Amino acid sequence: MGKGKDGILWMANELLVQMSTNGPIAPAVKAIKSTTLEDLVEALDTDDKRKTFWINLYNGAFLVLRKKNQLKAPKILTTRCIKFA
Repeated sequence: MGKGKDGILWMANELLVQMSTNGPIAPAVKAIKSTTLEDLVEALDTDDKRKTFWINLYNGAFLVLRKKNQLKAPKILTTRCIKFA
């Protein structure tokens, strides 16, 4: 998926969906790692888009830490797992 506006929203949603269904997360993680701050500012141009994106990204990252890294509280709340913008 390209980086345009739809691509930015896709990657956070895709991470969440794939983690929820035990699917492959590599494409979403790769897209997330290559996103710049400028990409975010351009794509997330409404409050609804920003909220949707960040909530999906947070929930997807939480599932990565819980399922793949098997972390529990309190470490799950302080561990950085995805480098982003």
